[in-house]
Amino acid sequence: MPASILPKAIWVVATLLKLKMATQGANAVSMGVTKRLEPLLVMVERAAEVMQDMMAELRKAADRLYNTSEDARDELQKAAGVTKDKVSRAVEGAWEEITKVSEGLHASADKVGSGGEVRRGGQEGTPTYAAVLKSRLLAAHQSNLTRAWVRDQLVLIDKDPAAETNNLGRLDE
Repeated sequence: MPASILPKAIWVVATLLKLKMATQGANAVSMGVTKRLEPLLVMVERAAEVMQDMMAELRKAADRLYNTSEDARDELQKAAGVTKDKVSRAVEGAWEEITKVSEGLHASADKVGSGGEVRRGGQEGTPTYAAVLKSRLLAAHQSNLTRAWVRDQLVLIDKDPAAETNNLGRLDE
């Protein structure tokens, strides 16, 4: 072996040993970093799973809420339609009653103005406003009077939240 090759071979071996030592040092550093990052990566992965589960539950809740609001909207529309029909019928009935009362008042006014006498139940003379209304009282007015009388007679009973048992069943009045 020539003498000039030996120093070059030693230099190559020394360079390889330096690289091997540098590689081992880099591996040791990367293992240390990996060991410290692994718990963090596990936590991030778990948080991602939890977020994904939460989003799925949130979608379900949003769908249920939307379906419930659709049902409520449909019920409100039905109730509005029924209420509209009832109000329309009540207005028509009230209109008919008002027309009848108005015709009766006009007839009474015409007879009084012409000097004629109005007869009601065999009585002669000029009718009073109360007598005319009493003879042709609106059906809606009568039901309002009845409703007001019933409301005045109602007794509201509330259960005491602090009470342990419900004593409403034992009431007889």
